[in-house]
Amino acid sequence: MSLGKFINEERRKRGWSLKELGEKLKSTRGTGGVSPQFLNDVEKDRRVPSDELLAQLAKILDVDEAFLRSKAEKSLPDVQAYLSGRPDASQDVGRVFRRAKETGFTDWDRIRKLIEQESDKKGDDD
Repeated sequence: MSLGKFINEERRKRGWSLKELGEKLKSTRGTGGVSPQFLNDVEKDRRVPSDELLAQLAKILDVDEAFLRSKAEKSLPDVQAYLSGRPDASQDVGRVFRRAKETGFTDWDRIRKLIEQESDKKGDDD
């Protein structure tokens, strides 16, 4: 599901009009809310919100910002920094995500726990 479709569905679940959602958001230009026209373009996948606006939308829609960024095909700055600092890992990370997509993998909590266990082991070694 695209970013626009997701935002549209979440907005409709809450019974908000485009204008009401726009009023809940702060324009990155510092001029009040976000126009219904802009939000309509976002929902139709004709425009992608700025990083600041994505963060606001995540908070207002009560969803994880990283999830919303993934819908917008924008990774978090710390993810970009990690990968740029480890060019050898980029291909491995890409392979993991491609394989996860191919197999329909969804147990990301298990991966998080494995990483935490490895981190704890390294802490014990120090």
